[in-house]
Amino acid sequence: MVCQYFFIRLFVASAVWSFAAVNVISSFHAGSSIKRNPKSRSVNEYVYRVKLIDGVFFPPAVLCTHLTKMCESMGTMQGKILKEKAGAEEFDVKAAWSLVKSVPVGIGIGAEVIKESQQEIVIKAGRCPLYSAGQMLGFDNQTMEMMCRKGSARLMDTMTKELNPNLRYELRKFRSGADDFCEEAIIQV
Repeated sequence: MVCQYFFIRLFVASAVWSFAAVNVISSFHAGSSIKRNPKSRSVNEYVYRVKLIDGVFFPPAVLCTHLTKMCESMGTMQGKILKEKAGAEEFDVKAAWSLVKSVPVGIGIGAEVIKESQQEIVIKAGRCPLYSAGQMLGFDNQTMEMMCRKGSARLMDTMTKELNPNLRYELRKFRSGADDFCEEAIIQV
């Protein structure tokens, strides 16, 4: 359980953060005396986030609930930002992938399209810094898959649905080891 705390801390530090994440974490830690300086968001908000979880023990079920809520909030905000910047009303699977791929690619996940049609885009996710970090911390594959499905996969799904509610992002196959890959897809529902 202590390892899961460190994995979440590592995930938080390496994830693509948005202002929504601060609000979600803050809502779970009411009464925190840590103050943010709005003039220097990048450093102070990171310190704020890390200090909020220092010394706090979460049982795994609570930890995953917080992770899921946080990632859904991040996905909603990121999806709205992407949609606003693109200036379009709705996106098909190809247009959605062209926007949301910035998240996994941005944190160093190798992403390659292996199948493309009007109804779906299938992505092969190769190298993954989150998987490597989990391995270094001694997590088994089952724990890493659970964290991914409840964390980053939820973020990607929520972000995709913000672009078009008729699309879904799914993790179809989780890697069996470091040399394997994950298979993910954006599908028209």
